[in-house]
Amino acid sequence: MRIAPLLVGLLTLSNILSAQSDTLLLQDLEKKSRASYGNSLDSSMYYARQIIEVCKAEDVPEYHAFAINWIGICFMRKGVADSAEVYYQNAIKYGLANDVLHIAQKARLNRSINYFQQGMFDDAATAAMVSLEGFKEVGDSVGMAHAQYNLGNCLFRLGRYDESMTFYRDAEPVYKGLTNPWSLANLYTALGSVHQETDELDSALFYFNLSVKLKGSIGGENFCASEYINIADVYFFRNELDSAFLYNKKALIVAQAIGDQRKEATSYINLSQLFTLKSISDSGIYYAKKALEIYQIVNDDFIRYNAYLRLSEAYDLLGSSHEAYRYYKDYVVLKDSIENIAIEERVAELEKKYRLAEKDQELLANQIALKEKENAQQKQILIIVILILIIAGIVWWFSSRKKQEKIKSNLLMNRERTRIAMDLHDHVGAELTVVSSKLDTRIFNTKRENEKEELNVISDQVRQVNAILRETVWSIQNESITSGDLLEKIKGFAGKIFMDNGVSFESNCNNPIYELTPQQALTVYRICQEGITNCFKYAEASTLNLDIIIKDKSFTLSLADDGKGFLLNKVSGGYGIKNMKSRATQLKGTFAINSELQMGTAINVTIPIGKESTFVN
Repeated sequence: MRIAPLLVGLLTLSNILSAQSDTLLLQDLEKKSRASYGNSLDSSMYYARQIIEVCKAEDVPEYHAFAINWIGICFMRKGVADSAEVYYQNAIKYGLANDVLHIAQKARLNRSINYFQQGMFDDAATAAMVSLEGFKEVGDSVGMAHAQYNLGNCLFRLGRYDESMTFYRDAEPVYKGLTNPWSLANLYTALGSVHQETDELDSALFYFNLSVKLKGSIGGENFCASEYINIADVYFFRNELDSAFLYNKKALIVAQAIGDQRKEATSYINLSQLFTLKSISDSGIYYAKKALEIYQIVNDDFIRYNAYLRLSEAYDLLGSSHEAYRYYKDYVVLKDSIENIAIEERVAELEKKYRLAEKDQELLANQIALKEKENAQQKQILIIVILILIIAGIVWWFSSRKKQEKIKSNLLMNRERTRIAMDLHDHVGAELTVVSSKLDTRIFNTKRENEKEELNVISDQVRQVNAILRETVWSIQNESITSGDLLEKIKGFAGKIFMDNGVSFESNCNNPIYELTPQQALTVYRICQEGITNCFKYAEASTLNLDIIIKDKSFTLSLADDGKGFLLNKVSGGYGIKNMKSRATQLKGTFAINSELQMGTAINVTIPIGKESTFVN
């Protein structure tokens, strides 16, 4: 009788020790994940995934939510925006469902930063506002300040300076209360930029200097290159060239110290301009050429065309007109290449019309001269000839007008297509995002399991519709899509599908710059989506290969896995195979599928391209 209580006590003690052991392990994994972030993103993601694996046995929501969000941060730093978006959405959903609200709001803020880095400033502002409201709900004042700062950055990029200033001011009191003044220093740099854009140069100078002072107080002088360049710009606009020279030299020194080559090149360009204004042409040439040396490393055309302009100015001051002309010409060609191409085409078109008009005038003059010399019979023949020419001219005029109307129609169509794409993305896409967010909130708040299941189904459908919408916008917003861009889109989809199941996706394209029509690109993408999804669901494969081969008049797609395969005569054509075949038929193409047990499955699609291509509705 005494043994049973003893066994229960030992079992309870074992469970407590096991839980403590798991907690210590999760703490260690989180520490390692954070520590390796600066050196190896792959290692950081590995440790975060280990946290998720440990939580599968016994979930600890705090660590689980952290790991999902952290993997999204790593993907964002790698530049893989689509994968980052997936993990942020999962972190938001998991955090809301498991009452880890502060991490859910952090994931929302990270989504805003992810959009910002892609140049999607409207979407970034919307996501930042959602995170701001979320931080308000959980009472996280620091999170609110970060959201306000990010929202200010988005509005600044959109040219809404007064609104951005308001949000920066809202964040300032909280940042002043933080132990580390780094966030406050960055905020003052942002405030200085707003004042600089609105020509309030004294205020801009005040905030830039304040930022430098704060960074210096914690030993961050080497990270003040941006502030020094901004201060130099203010002094330059105030025509205080000596001060501008001094701060550009400071920016150069700190940029070299931390290896920031773009800011180093910017400093060289600014110094070249200042030396030229001081009539020291040799130094102006020297610093501009130093900027060009950095261009060879970072391949930034902004550096190159500014360096060309400074070299042209310095050589002009030196009296070397040949070199000045050469560099100015390179500057103009690089900066205005698109405009130059348009001008050349317009000149060629006008010249062609002029030649045609000149020939018509010569012909008419000859006909008039002939009319004066010939007799009545010849006059009659001449009248017939003139009538023929008039008819030909009318035909030519109508033909030319028809061509012009076609060009104008295509231009209007392209503008309308772009407008529709923007409306779909900015309005329908945003509304779907709001609907999805409201559904997530409703799912979190409801206590009825049957309602929660129904709402989850609706939420998944909304996200699926949003994904399809983004793919449709991607296809219709361009006049053409290169096969390389299409391949990257397919790789992004495959990456999401095979993210955690170990399937290796290999791809190849022999002509990545070939341009497809939007209909062709979207149809091929849908076929690949179906094939990749089928592989994920049924194939049990370890590798999936995608090959795109483009020849003179054909585009061939091959999708092959090394999975378990199936017998074609034993499987009736499902909707997936029928859909792929139907899509290939829409492009006047052929579809074939081959499979054997334990030998994998291969899908081959061939469509005509060039003049042979068309789209069958």
